[in-house]
Amino acid sequence: MKKIITILASIACFSLVFSVVYQGPRDTSMPPDLHYTPHTSTLGRHARYMDVIALADVIEDNGPSPGYEVGSIKVRVVNPVYGCTNGQEYVVTKERYWLFQNDYYKGPFNFYPTNNSRIVFTGVMKFPKEIDPWRVLTWKTPAEPEEIMVQTNNPCHFYEFSRSWWYEDYQGGLPYAQLTNLVRVTRFERNWTNYYYLCRDNIPNSSSPRLWQDADFDLGDLMLYASDSQFEFMMNDPLFPDECKEWQIIVRDQFRAGREFPD
Repeated sequence: MKKIITILASIACFSLVFSVVYQGPRDTSMPPDLHYTPHTSTLGRHARYMDVIALADVIEDNGPSPGYEVGSIKVRVVNPVYGCTNGQEYVVTKERYWLFQNDYYKGPFNFYPTNNSRIVFTGVMKFPKEIDPWRVLTWKTPAEPEEIMVQTNNPCHFYEFSRSWWYEDYQGGLPYAQLTNLVRVTRFERNWTNYYYLCRDNIPNSSSPRLWQDADFDLGDLMLYASDSQFEFMMNDPLFPDECKEWQIIVRDQFRAGREFPD
């Protein structure tokens, strides 16, 4: 019983501290009445886990049909980033999204891209998909060969609703540039220091609240699961964001109590 209480207390501390880390504006790509979880849908996690990542044109906007209760869109890849090739077409489902009170979002569905628009999107081919932070060992393993996803009877899905797509020029194109850089250092190079720099250099970022918010949470994940040497490297960095130092130490100590994190 005592162990359970300790675990719950650690989770509570972890959630509380992380909930007050980001001090910038809300992500305007999400409906204002939707209680989303930004730490599970960051650019860093999308870069590491999504099956398809691309700049694409929306070529069809379809309403409800058999197998697609809300509807679907069809996109054609213009610039492949990961898991696809130029000119490929994917059907992406329009998912109903749970609200905080266990009810579906019933607001206007203008949080899906319009037809004939150009978007950046990340898609997952199979639900559910495990989206966990990378540990030290993961960063040390060689990058896996890129797998090109072929559209079959399995549609592509947005992960975390409208956190998985945005128009090409959204926030000056900065989220798209950051996503492509994150894909390079995780899926092709697997370089944790360059990943750290991409996070660090966007805290804060007044030009792109999406980058600022996601970098906050991605940095938190990286440091939470870092080895002692990695953690010291980051904390001793003279350019480490001052606003993050105190909460990083608190959360890390609470979370790592009784756990082993080898180099």
